[in-house]
Amino acid sequence: MLRDGLYELFYRAEADPSGGFDSLLLALRNGNVLGSDRWGGVFTGRCEFDTLTRQHRINVRLIVPPGGMLVTDDCPRESGDEIDVAVTLGPARELSSGCGLVDVGGQQVRVELQFKGPVPG
Repeated sequence: MLRDGLYELFYRAEADPSGGFDSLLLALRNGNVLGSDRWGGVFTGRCEFDTLTRQHRINVRLIVPPGGMLVTDDCPRESGDEIDVAVTLGPARELSSGCGLVDVGGQQVRVELQFKGPVPG
């Protein structure tokens, strides 16, 4: 199971495998997820662990600011947008990482989660 802490989430649109990964910072504490990217996108949600499949399911609502751009090159409304995103991370080899694919507006995005350290305080 993923431990509480700060994580860096790397992401890249599958339609452009030659493109580099971008990243965002997220915090996980008691199953609650909170994070943001350098473009002003903010997301909140939950992380749950399925003991049968040994997979993590992360459900978040991504809030895209006005003028924001998605990794899929889609442009949200001028006033910004809210997008529900769910990702299942395959069985982790350790308690501090995971990878998977997520659907963002009908396009696949590859994600990789890496533990950076404990939650302060």
